[in-house]
Amino acid sequence: MLIKIFSYFFIAVLLTSMGCAKKEDSQDINDYAETIIFGRFILSSGCFESESCVEIFKISSKGLAEDINDNVPNNDGFYDGNFSTILTNSDYRQVETLFRTSIPKELLEMDSGSLGTFPSWNTNNYYFEYKSSKIHKHWIIDGSFDGSLGITLQNFIQKIQDAVNISTI
Repeated sequence: MLIKIFSYFFIAVLLTSMGCAKKEDSQDINDYAETIIFGRFILSSGCFESESCVEIFKISSKGLAEDINDNVPNNDGFYDGNFSTILTNSDYRQVETLFRTSIPKELLEMDSGSLGTFPSWNTNNYYFEYKSSKIHKHWIIDGSFDGSLGITLQNFIQKIQDAVNISTI
């Protein structure tokens, strides 16, 4: 009888430890963004210095903010803005939800730089910067929809445009 009880106890311990191992294996290993800087711009030669020519925003755990410098992003480095205009919590939640599941893994695996054809003076161009504990990259993305980006990135720049629209209302 004692052997039977010991066997049941051993099986219960074994099953419990296997269940714990499964939980550890299924832990979320994603590297979530700490900060995302995103926006839309038209090169100054085609924009005539309108305030809406450059719309850059930053989302982090502190909220959603708009850059007041409105400088045109470039490939020389990360965007250095003055994000002092804080937007509403509603806008923050909408943009955070939009980006939570839409950032293509394909993009995060690419090197920083320009994507698509050379940014044009007469089309929207997009800036996207992703900073997490393991990744810090930025891209200038052509918005001409000329087919040079592929469907995944074309769909993603539509998400960036949607985030800009939410943030500028």
